[in-house]
Amino acid sequence: MLLSDIEHFKKSAERLNKHGFQMCTHSIGDSAARTILKIYGNILKGVNDKRWRLEHAQVINENDFDMFGKFSIIPSIQPTHATSDMLWAI
Repeated sequence: MLLSDIEHFKKSAERLNKHGFQMCTHSIGDSAARTILKIYGNILKGVNDKRWRLEHAQVINENDFDMFGKFSIIPSIQPTHATSDMLWAI
């Protein structure tokens, strides 16, 4: 469930990148994470030092792991949520 449409996130990412700000998005679950990782990747275009973050990165599809390194995205993990989210990971 997105709280804003995808265009909102794309435009926000473009605007923040243009002005040199860091973007940090709460993305709970593998589908939300994939959506944001792709948006970040389209803006960042590769390895960088911008330090954009994906919050609540406890549940990520293994096919999406490489996007973190490819686009220098920081997976922010909250250990306390990892224990409550672990059953969803299966």
